[in-house]
Amino acid sequence: MHEVTMMRNVVDAVLEQAMQHEGSSIGQVRLVIEASDHLSEEGVRQLFAMLAANTPAAQAIVDVAWEPAQYQCILCRQIFPCDHPTADVTCPHCGGMAMPVSHSVACKIASIQVL
Repeated sequence: MHEVTMMRNVVDAVLEQAMQHEGSSIGQVRLVIEASDHLSEEGVRQLFAMLAANTPAAQAIVDVAWEPAQYQCILCRQIFPCDHPTADVTCPHCGGMAMPVSHSVACKIASIQVL
């Protein structure tokens, strides 16, 4: 559910920008999200589309860039970055399974194109 709240905050910020431009529509939104197993690019786009339906952001193109997340190997305890969202992260040092160090998903709005 954290992902829905995060995307609700993104859509609210995007709509605020549209209102500042007197109801203009939004053409594109660029997001930077911490890579984790919680989200996929398609999931981000689907959540955005669902939450932005019937608003000036409804037709916006959503671009996602991934920021590395920190993972820790359960075997050798090594901490390392992973820059792509995936459910199965393996340790580059020993090949063991790794888990995210934190379960928070950070999201930043890099840019908003107002039409």
